This record gives sequence, C-alpha cells and structure tokens, in this order.
Amino acid sequence: MKTFYERITVLVLFLFVNFSTTIASDISANDAVDIAKKYYRVENYPEAMRYFTQAMQKSQKENNTHTYLISVGYIANVYFNYSDYNRALHYLLKGYEKAKESKELKIQISYLTNIIGTYCRLNDPKNARKYYDLLCTLPAKYMSVDNQYYKMYNYSRILEAEKKYQEAMVLYRKTWQFAINHKMPPIFALNLKSEIGNMLVEMGKYEEAINYGKECEQESRQIGSKELLANACQMLADAYSKLGDTIEAKRYRHLYDETADSVYNLPNLNTASTDLFNFENTQNEEQISSLTSSMNHLMLIVVIFGVLIASMAILFFMVFRNNKRMNEGQLKLLAENRDILAKTVDKVKARNPTVKDGPEREKKQKLLGQINEVLNNVSSISDPAFSLQKLAEAVGSNTKYVSQVINEYYNKNFKTLLNEYRLREATRRLNDQEHYGNMTIQAIYEEVGYKNAVSFIRAFKRMYGITPSEYQKKVSEKRQEGKSSE
Repeated sequence: MKTFYERITVLVLFLFVNFSTTIASDISANDAVDIAKKYYRVENYPEAMRYFTQAMQKSQKENNTHTYLISVGYIANVYFNYSDYNRALHYLLKGYEKAKESKELKIQISYLTNIIGTYCRLNDPKNARKYYDLLCTLPAKYMSVDNQYYKMYNYSRILEAEKKYQEAMVLYRKTWQFAINHKMPPIFALNLKSEIGNMLVEMGKYEEAINYGKECEQESRQIGSKELLANACQMLADAYSKLGDTIEAKRYRHLYDETADSVYNLPNLNTASTDLFNFENTQNEEQISSLTSSMNHLMLIVVIFGVLIASMAILFFMVFRNNKRMNEGQLKLLAENRDILAKTVDKVKARNPTVKDGPEREKKQKLLGQINEVLNNVSSISDPAFSLQKLAEAVGSNTKYVSQVINEYYNKNFKTLLNEYRLREATRRLNDQEHYGNMTIQAIYEEVGYKNAVSFIRAFKRMYGITPSEYQKKVSEKRQEGKSSE
C-alpha cells in the first residue's frame, strides 16, 4: 500500500519552481524540470516522467549538476510511487553518489531520506539503518522543518520494518504531533494516519485500522488527493477482508481499482519510460565504446609492461653476475612493476555488485512459488475481478507483502505481471486453432479477463509489437505454409 511518503519522498527539499505555460521545442533543462514538476504535483506521473527524462538528458549536456540531481531524484520517486522499488533505489543511489561529488548537502539529505524509505519498502532495515546513520552525520543546520519531520518519520519506518510495532507507533504519533505543532500542511498528518492504519492491519488490529482508514478516506477527499484515497481504500479492503466482511471488502476493492486506475496509468507510464530507457541505452553504448577503447589501451599497456619486465629480467641476469646488491634492487623493481601491472588490470575489471540475500529469502521464495502457482491457474487470472487482494488471500498473505515480493523478484508491479500472464494465455489460444479456431478475438480477450477491446489491443501491441488480428493472421499464414510444404 502506498503512502504519502511514496508520493513526495524525493520532493523533499527540491525547490519549488512555477510552471511555465509556454512550451518551446528546444526547452532548457530548467524549463523541462519546471514542466515536469507541474505534472508531478497534479499526480500525472507519466507526463512528469517524460519531462524529467528530458531534463536529465539536457542537464547532462548543459553540465547542470543541480538540475540533473533533481531530475534523477524525481524519476526515482515516480518508480517508487508505482511500487517499483528496485528501479527507484537504482536512481536514488546513482543520484546520491553524484550529490556527494557535487558536495550539495541539502540534496544529499533528500537522497538519503528517500534511500532509507526505499530500503524499508524492500524490507531491508539493515541497509535503511546504514543510510540513516549517514544522514545523522550531516550538519544539523541544513535540516529544515521538513527534514526533521522526515528524519523522525524514517526512523519510525525502520522500527516498523524491524517488527518493533509498539516503538514505531509511539514515534509515528510523536511525528504526527510534530507536524501539527509546526503547522505543516494537513497532508503530512494524513500521511502518518495512513502509516498507522497500515501497521494496525499488519498487527491484526483490524477494527482500529478501519477507524483510521475511514478518517484517511474522508480527509483525502477533502484535500483532493486521489493517491491517498486509493491508499485508504486498499487499507479498508484489507481490514474488512480479514474480518470476513466480504461485502465491504469488495466495495473498497472496487473503489481502490477505480481510483488507482486514474492515478497509476501504467500504459502511459510505460510509454513515457521508453524515452528514459532509450536514453540510458544510448549512454550504455557510449560507455561500452569507451570501455572498449580503454581495454585497447590496457592491452597496449600490458604489452609495454611485458616488454619492460622482460627487458628488466634480462638486464637483471646480466648485472647479477657482477653485483649481488644490484640483483636485490632489480628484484624489488620487478616486484613493484608487477604490482603496478596487477593494480592496473584490477582497475579495469569492473564487476557488478552482488545483491545480498535478505534474512527472509526462504520465506519470500516460498511465497513466490505460491504466487506463480496461482498466476498459472488460468481460471484465476481470467476472472476480470482478480486483484492483488485476491492473490494475497489465495497465498495466505497480505497485499503489501505480496506486492513487495512481486516487485523484488519480477521487477514490476502486480498489474503489469497479471497483464503479462493474461496476454500469454491469449496468444496461446490464438495459436491453438484446433480448440480455439472458431472463437472471435473478442471472445478470447473476454475469457482471459479483459473487460474491453481497447485495453486488450493496446496491451497486446505493446507486448508483441502487433495487434491481435495481425498476430492471428500471421499464425494462419504460417499454418498454411506448413501444410503446403507437407
């Protein structure tokens, strides 16, 4: 379940800039980030992603480090909002290293704040504490009221991730009071209500969670936040389901789906992300080219060192016969040159960091197996009403933990994963002329869980590059070719 933190984590300390209504074709990095922020504030994340990507590209060309850091931070935040925590963490760590190089302490604070929260979402309190300790080393004079709020909030989240619920509850309420005392916008206090409600669900205190959930529902409508409304509805759906009130659980699941679809527009986000992926691919190609050149230089260095070492060995042999002391000096020199060569080679041997197994690895893998079993059940995924809540119930867990495992192992959210399983089943049926040859495309997409043709065709083309009818035509052509060759 998403929280206010997921919506504005990277927003912390990032400067407010008014949106320019005039959009030029060759806008600067600063102009692009201004436009992106406008979209972000109204929860239009796909368009925000598009312009933040543009801002990141242009800021690199302009050597504008500050805008680059802001853009990368917001890109991470968008992925965070979509529960894509691994991608979010990738950009946060990338931005943090750059922020350290630039010595921008305020932005370092922002990145550290968000890194802590992301590790908490990944259920990795050990690394969360590591970065929290780093945050505590930064000068207090750079800590604004917002920073102080998030520092307390983050530590509450660490305690929650460590299952220290009572301690977390005390600090959540203390942070809540802090927000009220400092007259922070109402959304800050609402965020904490949401967190407390979520934790109460985890603690099995469902009736208390419902009280918090209804308050969150009402207040989110008052401030006009669809994202927080979706969070409240999911919280209530989880709590009512645990209490066995299927009617209310169904009602809130429906309301969640309805609200979330308007906020988390996955097709549009995927389209916007294409620009980011293309940009990064270009960068990777350039890095590969640069690495290839570096390796060529390295080979030359190796050859030179080899010749040098060989020459020195010959020289050493000649001198040895005349002077034992010279022998010792040459040995030392040879050793030093070998060390230099070894260090040079080691520097160019780039290795990807190894992801450490978490303490709950076995538990997560067991749950992953259960998730796969359910998703491979065609009757389950073909139900148009099949949801994250139903999946969680089927595997005996909660939506938050199931969503976390899906994101961690598949690197995507539940809706995207479900969509892929449904499309695979659809293509299987389009290929199986013997059993499904007489079925229309409409009948097929309805039987695999799609409610309308538009969403099915759009998803199908995005995944396979062609429409279902084009795919069906190609299957028929291949089949005819096969018959002709017999």
